[in-house]
Amino acid sequence: MIKLVQKDHKKVTLNENLKLIKYAKEQYGSILFMPWLKVYFIISGKFPYDCIPDNYMDYYVLPKINKNYRMIAKTKTLTKRILNTDLLNDEFFVINKHIYDKDMQMINFDILMDTLMRNRKKYIVKRDDSSGSQHIYIINFENFDKQKLINFGDSVIQRMINQDEEYLPLSQTIATTLRVSTLLDDKGYVKVIGSYVRLYYDHSDIFNPNRKIRIMVKSNGQLNEIGHNEKYMEISINPLSNTPLNQYCIPHINEAYEVCIKLHKQIPQFSYIGWDIAFDKDEGIRLLEWNTQYPNITYLESVSGPIFKDQLWNNIWKENGKFRF
Repeated sequence: MIKLVQKDHKKVTLNENLKLIKYAKEQYGSILFMPWLKVYFIISGKFPYDCIPDNYMDYYVLPKINKNYRMIAKTKTLTKRILNTDLLNDEFFVINKHIYDKDMQMINFDILMDTLMRNRKKYIVKRDDSSGSQHIYIINFENFDKQKLINFGDSVIQRMINQDEEYLPLSQTIATTLRVSTLLDDKGYVKVIGSYVRLYYDHSDIFNPNRKIRIMVKSNGQLNEIGHNEKYMEISINPLSNTPLNQYCIPHINEAYEVCIKLHKQIPQFSYIGWDIAFDKDEGIRLLEWNTQYPNITYLESVSGPIFKDQLWNNIWKENGKFRF
């Protein structure tokens, strides 16, 4: 990550490197956390006081605040049962090589085929361990392969988003998503600590992480003037329309926040959750996924950090003794 970022950004001086090393060791217990502090420093242009290093979050913070439950969000075939919401586009499930409907009733594969034939729409298949563009693929009536689906592993089959361009800047075929990060604080209150839009500028049905722009969202739903591509280079224009990014606004941002806060309150076992939201032309707010194993903090800390200053997570390493890597 450092090589990727440093290639196109300012170089860090020797004195700045030494200061980052000292800060990482004193604040987080090891110089191994310095590289992510360096990334934040390069991107933001300011010293990353109180920012949480990405690998420190993964090694110390998340195991403490999301506990042993943090892996459960990867089991996408359980999401609807756990969250108990109709905001998901889950239509069918493949579990142990059997097909189930959205009410978890086992059905014949012919029913799935009939649905695909009648709707003539695309559906997205996500395996339980899928992430980003990994372990997902698109099906419809024309390309349906029963054996491939059975052998793919336990999966959820979701209706694809029919996105309305009035809501978010559109890619050609992929729904632009809103990442909302919520935090359950020490007093038991759930709040939104940050959100950003992920705009995919590609001509594929599958998310391409190398063709993505992230843009922070202001409190009124307006997008920031500046977004960042996969190399963290600054972008101010939507490459699909040549429109300035800050001319876009999410009309129902508060409603989306309320949805995420309400869902988080139902599962207080998790302190930090990342929610992936899309806006459907006909159905409104839709929940694509939730993230508890590792709800990414890199972009939030790089662009608007420190966002966790009040949590005092920098002291967690002291509870576990000397860093063990």
